[in-house]
Amino acid sequence: TYTNLDSVKAKSDSYYPSSSWRSLIPVIKVNVSTGRLAFGNHYLPQTICINFDDASLTYTTKPPSSHLDQFMHILKGKLENVRVMLVPSPRYVGLQNDEPPRLMGEGFVVMQSNDVDIYYYMDEPGLVPEETDESNEGETSNEDSKLQDLPPCWGLDIVCGKGTDFNYGPWADRKRDCLWKFFFPPDYQVMKVTELPVPGKLRQILAFELRMNIIADATIDLLFTKNRETNAVHVNVGAGSYLEINIPMTVTENGYSPTIKGQLLHIDATSSMQFRTLLEA
Repeated sequence: TYTNLDSVKAKSDSYYPSSSWRSLIPVIKVNVSTGRLAFGNHYLPQTICINFDDASLTYTTKPPSSHLDQFMHILKGKLENVRVMLVPSPRYVGLQNDEPPRLMGEGFVVMQSNDVDIYYYMDEPGLVPEETDESNEGETSNEDSKLQDLPPCWGLDIVCGKGTDFNYGPWADRKRDCLWKFFFPPDYQVMKVTELPVPGKLRQILAFELRMNIIADATIDLLFTKNRETNAVHVNVGAGSYLEINIPMTVTENGYSPTIKGQLLHIDATSSMQFRTLLEA
């Protein structure tokens, strides 16, 4: 019998020429001795820079989460001496009147780690299958049908090793907000509800998932400045701490809500002010 899945597969084989280049170049490996990624320009007071050493990156593909999709992009990498910084933008057209609470080298270090592993994945969406009478008859709740219903996946997993430090606070949050509004400016319009894809159209990615795992002891410094005097809340966290962020890519009738959840193990927090011990758990 010629099912709806066979129809989708036949259309996919003729619609997408992606299998040809994947057969020709199944794996791409890149080694970088020293690198830097910079996001910003002279209209922003701060530029976010990601510095790293001895990066080994491998790109390949594998079967998708659902066989309704084509394949899954995979990018695995291992980086050493990673440092994420907010540095003053060269030739900034405004005034630099908001000084960072702490400087380390070129600027304010938001995050640094001796070694970081990354795993980026994204399903290449396939076509929505045609609905048939067979799909509406009876209950076919087997494992295959459940896998068919999975939406295309998209996410990034980050694993931080030894020497991991985070620095944040009101100053860093203001710069984050400034960068976000520049690259993703709000249009101040009522968002339209995302239309569901119809049969024959590409399937929709529902959310981007970011996961960060810390496999060694790490520190978090929350820095506050008043009258040019900086104080900090210093937090030690244990191995096994993690953070998960889910950012929806679609809009429902109630809008959309990103979710953040995580767990911090063996917390030990102190303050630079009097009564140093702040929290133990």
